[in-house]
Order: sequence, then structure tokens, then C-alpha cells
Amino acid sequence: MCEAMSERNSPKFLAQLSGAPSRSSKLVAAVAVLAVALAACAEIAEPEEQGTAEQAALAESLNTTPTGWWWYYGITPSQLSTIVSNTGGRIVSLQVEQASPLLFTVALVSNTGSYAKSWWYYYGLTASQLSANINSLNARIVSLDAYDVNGTTLFAAVLISNTGADAKGWWWYYGVTTSQIATLLQQNNARLVDFRSYVTGGVTRYAVVMIPNTGADAMAWWWYFGVTGSQVGTLLQQNNAFLISIEPADASGSTFNVVMEQNQGIYWWWYYGLSANDLSDRLSQNGARLLDVKSYTSGGTRKFAAVMVNNSNAATTRIGQILRSGTDGETGTYLKQIGGGVQDYLQGDRIFEPASSIKILIAL
Repeated sequence: MCEAMSERNSPKFLAQLSGAPSRSSKLVAAVAVLAVALAACAEIAEPEEQGTAEQAALAESLNTTPTGWWWYYGITPSQLSTIVSNTGGRIVSLQVEQASPLLFTVALVSNTGSYAKSWWYYYGLTASQLSANINSLNARIVSLDAYDVNGTTLFAAVLISNTGADAKGWWWYYGVTTSQIATLLQQNNARLVDFRSYVTGGVTRYAVVMIPNTGADAMAWWWYFGVTGSQVGTLLQQNNAFLISIEPADASGSTFNVVMEQNQGIYWWWYYGLSANDLSDRLSQNGARLLDVKSYTSGGTRKFAAVMVNNSNAATTRIGQILRSGTDGETGTYLKQIGGGVQDYLQGDRIFEPASSIKILIAL
């Protein structure tokens, strides 16, 4: 799914948290009643949930256990440090928005449960400095961005411990062309897990991270550079694929560099050309969290390209799919067991005024 939404004014600094719902909800009760009635009558298979023990070894893209998460843009290094400290989050997507002054766009997940990992992040490092940290920590890169400062290539990177269930063979390269990437992929029998472009000396080069496409990590996958959003949509359909990485390939965001894998049967969505407000709205509507997010400027306006994955429990996912498939408008549900906890929650704090559905409440 891809939508290019109209741009609205948006704040420079934004955090989106998806966690436990508040005890009070403004959602009209009739919507929840209707949603439950629909769910009871529908024969829809619920998404397959992966076990907690198994998920520790899975890629970020495959872990859809509901968790707390956050995203921010236009933040400084000191703000990022405070965010990591205050939230206890782990960065899963890190982008250098601009080199001077240094600003980031990031997405984080709560570093607990099946998402818990030993991890580190760095910025402003040379290649040799980053390599030294990787070696001393016995770590590997999961998110990498390169940027140029006065002719020197520097890196921002997120590392995780390359031990236990997370241990993999891997490689990273920078200053390479697309033809060199193709050669390296063939030589290593590998697939890309991160793919970034940057400009140095007036020339576009790439920084990439790859892992062996063998054993438990073997799968069909594809990578493309300089393709339009509509071409990405077509390629996803042709390949029956799932995006794990999207990055604007040019300053205006008219083309993209992407990495896609065979569809793993999870609920997911992707968008480009969205404002911050529109992206937040889609996250709330889908009950999702960000897997990858990139900021860019088009026509002087900040926009975002993003990949999001389901972040709702099985019941909310099932009802959400029913509601979303029946309308192109806003939908939601809030169901709380009497004397118990919240069972379904999708945009539960949003005010809905459903013209026809509210008649049910009036009649009752």
C-alpha cells in the first residue's frame, strides 16, 4: 500500500508513542459495539504470532509483538541522547537529516522482552573509528548512514551485539558504486539489510550493510536504486515482497533506493510524500510502529518516506483489518472487559462522530 498525502503544517519536533491505552476513551461506544459485531460474524484468519523465544533471533521487520515505540525528527545529538536515556528505547532506524548542524530522524522500540538487545549508537566517526568500535564490542551494524563534512566521510551507526541468537556473518562497505555493490553481493553470496546513498566530492556513493543469504537467513530479495514511488509499488506486487528499507535517492524525493524481501505474511504498510501529521495519522489508523523512516525536503516542505509494521494485539488487528477494508475514512475501536483490561484498542482516544453508526447508541 502506498499513499501520497497532501502536506500540512507540522511541528519540527515530534514524538509518537504506541503503548498501553489510557483508561478514558473519547471513542463513541457504538463504534466498538459495531466492530465487535462485525468481528463475531466475519471468518477472517488472524495474523500468525511468533513466539517470544523465537523473536529474539528474528530481524526487526519480522517482530510484530506489540511494544512501546517512539519516533522523532529534527533532533540534535544531545536531544537524541536524552531520548534514549529517558525512554529506554533502542534505535532501529537512524538517518542523518543534515550534516551541519547535525540533525537526525529516528525510530526506536522499547528495548525489553523479545526486542531486548545489547546495543550502541555512534555519530561523527570515521570509518577506522567505527571499525575499531565494532571489533572491540564484537558487534555488527543494523542501521548505517554516511555523510560528508568538509571532504571527510563520517558515519552514524546503530550496532547490536553479534553474539548468541543475533550472531551472523556480515559485511559493511562505503564509497562504493552500484556496480561494485552488485559484485560484492555476488562474491559474498549475500543480501542487503541497509542501503544508503551520500554525496562526497560532488559524486554519489553508497554505504551498505549485508549478511549471508544462506541458512536461516536465506530468502528471495531484491534491491533497486533511483526508482519512482509508483515503480516501487509495481515491483512490490510483482515480487510479492515486503520493504525493509526505503531512502530518497535525490534531494526532492522523486526517486528512491529500496531493499525488499519476500513477503513474510505480516501486516505492514509503506508511504511516501507524507507530512509529519499525516504519517502520525497513518500510524494511529493502522495500529502500527515504524520500521524505517526517512525525512526529506520537497518544494521547501518536509516530507517523509516510511515503512511500518503491525503493532497491535491479535483482536485489535483482526477488527482493524475489518474496519479498514470497509472504508477509506478513519476507523477505530475500544473494547474493555467489565472488571478487566482493555481487549481492543485502535485510535481509542480519537473523537468519532459516525453519522449512521451513532443511531445504534441513540436507539439503545
